[in-house]
Amino acid sequence: MHPSFDFSIPANPSLLYDEPSEQPYPDALTIPPTQAPTQMQAAQIQPQIQLPQLQWPNNQYQTNPFIQCIHFLEEMVTKLKTENTAYKARFSTLQKSYDTLVAQLCRTTGSNTSTSSNTINVLLQQPAQPELPPLPQPKRDDFPLVRFWTHKNWKDWHETAEGQHSKMNDKNHNMRYLEDENGRPLNHTSVMKILECMRGMWHGFRNQKLIDASTTWTSMSLGLKKALRYELAKSHPVTNLGEDEWKIDKLAKDHYPSFKQTWFTNKTEEKEKRATK
Repeated sequence: MHPSFDFSIPANPSLLYDEPSEQPYPDALTIPPTQAPTQMQAAQIQPQIQLPQLQWPNNQYQTNPFIQCIHFLEEMVTKLKTENTAYKARFSTLQKSYDTLVAQLCRTTGSNTSTSSNTINVLLQQPAQPELPPLPQPKRDDFPLVRFWTHKNWKDWHETAEGQHSKMNDKNHNMRYLEDENGRPLNHTSVMKILECMRGMWHGFRNQKLIDASTTWTSMSLGLKKALRYELAKSHPVTNLGEDEWKIDKLAKDHYPSFKQTWFTNKTEEKEKRATK
């Protein structure tokens, strides 16, 4: 059953207007005011109805609350349109700056736009890290017995007979560059303590959700790298006996993949296996 609609017109149409009008309805609406149209008639006359153009005298604008409300809404719409235009302009400026930053990063790292963009999004979402004091930079002249002051010193040593012999017989050969101030290689216990400290830092980053399964040492934020360098150099000063913390960076680059495999990749696979059981 269709709902009924009341199309009846008041006996006194002048009540719809502040001032009586000789023709309160358009000519197209010819249904007697005392008789409600049927649904078919309403459907036929609906397209013909045209709302009259209302013109309000100035004195009526001051006294009619409905006209005041209409005027207020018109002003509000105009204001919102202006604000919307301003916000669009600001967004466009920020988007251009963001795109420029991504393009510069791509040129610097040689990576594609998608990867760089994802990296920037991760960095923007990370909480701000506390500002750390600068690391003390040891001077080469103060440690003349240190053999591997630069990464090049280490690479060149590999080509020597001593380096080849170490590679064949020393189980700690890959970390032979870790040495004390007298150039003596660190013992196994000292090396393990350094690695334990480094993994402890990564666990802290993981618990705070600052790194995830997609993070690599290269993509890790500069703030996290600085925090790791600072803690290792503070707890184990021998890791900083070299140029530009290269020994700490090499340690992290060599050992972060195994940490990632254990605490991200394997954990994810275990969760997927449990979910399928």
